[in-house]
Amino acid sequence: MQVIIYFNSSYPYGAAATNRVHQLCKGLHNNEVDVNLIITNATESKSDTLNNQIEGTYEGIRFKYLSKTTLRSKGLLLRKAEDIICYLRTYKHLVFSTKSSGAILVIGGATFDYRVLIPIIARIIRKYVFLEINEYPFVTRKNGSWKLFIEFFFFRFVVPWYNGFIVISEHLAKEIDRYKVRKARIIKIPILSELQELSKSGSSAPCSVPYIIHAGSMIEQKDGIIGSLKAFAMARRELEMDIYYLITGDPSLSPDYDIIKRFIQDEGLEGSVVFTGYLDKNELSDYLHHASLAIVNKSPNKQNEYCFATKISEYIAFGIPMILTRVGEVRHYFTDGYNALIVEPDDVVQLAKAIVKLFSERALVESLASNALKLLAKDFNTDYNGARLKDFLAQNSNQY
Repeated sequence: MQVIIYFNSSYPYGAAATNRVHQLCKGLHNNEVDVNLIITNATESKSDTLNNQIEGTYEGIRFKYLSKTTLRSKGLLLRKAEDIICYLRTYKHLVFSTKSSGAILVIGGATFDYRVLIPIIARIIRKYVFLEINEYPFVTRKNGSWKLFIEFFFFRFVVPWYNGFIVISEHLAKEIDRYKVRKARIIKIPILSELQELSKSGSSAPCSVPYIIHAGSMIEQKDGIIGSLKAFAMARRELEMDIYYLITGDPSLSPDYDIIKRFIQDEGLEGSVVFTGYLDKNELSDYLHHASLAIVNKSPNKQNEYCFATKISEYIAFGIPMILTRVGEVRHYFTDGYNALIVEPDDVVQLAKAIVKLFSERALVESLASNALKLLAKDFNTDYNGARLKDFLAQNSNQY
């Protein structure tokens, strides 16, 4: 079986969306599916990017940039012109290069741009087309009449054209079920990861003191970074020990960076909160290997209720004990005191107590990490879910 996947973000190196797509592709590939990943447009703004190949193979996954370059032009008008060309190339590829494919999978198609035509064209050429959705459509857009219109248009006039859907959460499955056609099917593929080599003897710890790792975004609404830092400051005072809070990624990309810096200064945490900057895959692995714990501090908003933090599966794979908030999909997989410490959202005091507990009870730390690792054997396992997705695509690709 051959599956063609259309994706519009960075590959093979990137953030959460890139990692999820790569795991989906690996899951299919490892189950003897011929995967062809098509990146529809140029994705990189810096010339020193790691994504400098327009075509190649990464960990067994064949990929190709239709843009014939990975770099976006600097001029606005030129970028817009190049985007239009890429739209046309995508349509051309869909019509003339998918004849041998058993199914077409669209990633990031829950949007209001040229991709709304992909399922229509696929139906015209009698190809089975599926949409992967990993967050509520348009949830990050500013509220207003335009947002209401594109939400209405997407659910009423785009969703019905798809043969099936891959969603990341129960909430998304229920929402899509309201608008899809009767014959269309839905499969939930949660966060995915693979087991990692957990021996720490091969690399030295990046810090000489215990540290909390934060490998998510630095956006308060999405990942509660400011709330986590407040809890860290409280826990640090109670523990009376030297601990660090390490934050990966580029802080300049955070809309809350000024607030974060001001809080760090006000609390006197300049030496204890460390911004590592961007880390490549090997560097990040070293930081994850030696982390004492991780916090996923989600607030109960629409974005978090319908999504599922992909970093959770990575933390599990590296044996990192976690503190999670009781929001969204976490309820379906985690039990307080068994495979994570679960705290109520927006409760800084409870979060601080959980930090103190994990730095004080070594046996609990080991138990949480060990029990969470069991989720990678099935629920979050790349190969297992790849087999499920293969069967789903095969069974629902017989409507013509």
